[in-house]
Amino acid sequence: MLMSRVLGGSAERISASKASRSQCETTSAVYHVITGKGRSTIGEKEYTWEQGDTFCVPAWYRYQHIANAEEPVYLYQLDDKPMIGALGFYRSGDMDIESLVDE
Repeated sequence: MLMSRVLGGSAERISASKASRSQCETTSAVYHVITGKGRSTIGEKEYTWEQGDTFCVPAWYRYQHIANAEEPVYLYQLDDKPMIGALGFYRSGDMDIESLVDE
């Protein structure tokens, strides 16, 4: 969801015992745990969280969120993707960087 030309927001559901895909982007994000418990791997560190916690993912750190076995997790995310994209700086670790270069 585009909240403004600078900030975007979205909700993410992760089923019990499941994980989000591992990703790396040039955007930074703040996550708020709406319900559930789990953990996130951000860079080489692992962080545990539960309902009511808020945490951030800095730009260009590989991250993945994992839900505990008991229940699904709902996370709300605020990010700077609209601004980074408008400036032409958005990249993800899955992109073919060579395709962005003009000769």
